[in-house]
Amino acid sequence: MPVAFLLVAVLMLAGTGRAGEIGERLWYADNGQQHAWVSGGVLELDRGLSAAVSGAGRLDIEYARYDNDGDTETHARYATTAAAELLRGFRIGGGFEYRDVHTRLKTGWQWDDDHPEEQERNADIYGPLLYGAWKGAWGSGTLGWDLEATWMFYDMGELGDLGFDGANVRLAAAAVFNFRQLQFQAGYRVERFRDLPGRVSNGVSSSRNAVQGPFASLSVKF
Repeated sequence: MPVAFLLVAVLMLAGTGRAGEIGERLWYADNGQQHAWVSGGVLELDRGLSAAVSGAGRLDIEYARYDNDGDTETHARYATTAAAELLRGFRIGGGFEYRDVHTRLKTGWQWDDDHPEEQERNADIYGPLLYGAWKGAWGSGTLGWDLEATWMFYDMGELGDLGFDGANVRLAAAAVFNFRQLQFQAGYRVERFRDLPGRVSNGVSSSRNAVQGPFASLSVKF
């Protein structure tokens, strides 16, 4: 799904934002075989819906490149969400996620035509998701916390036709430091897929269902 479409969707959901933030994030992710730096950015726009309820539109983009024993596996993730803050600090909503997955074999290797591994390892993942978050601060607001969860509960991509399921859950917890218009976060993220096809190296298959590791982000509020 084009990034431009997701950006337009977020802007439509957020309307004329009362406030927002834009930032960069780095995640040192372990996919069970290799570590990789996952880079990403987030744009969030908020607006008041009523005296008691506010809404937020969000665009989240990530790019990961794993080197698995010479094979190159890339993931580009685009997610857009719309959420309502019903109680102070608590948000709930939904959206859509798209993952562009591509795997290139190391030099001199080729896919086995008698096995659909090439299709399995290059199948895109996309579908609707549910979103929840709890954000808060202590005292003067300089220090705080950010807990987030997304559940892409139904995979509409090609994996289902191959007997797999890319539905996934992402959980993240972070400590937050606010300084004027800047916000810094440091935390840990876990991502769990329902049933991805495994990686095969030298005849041995390893799971691709879990990715986890520490992350940090820096954003500017406006």
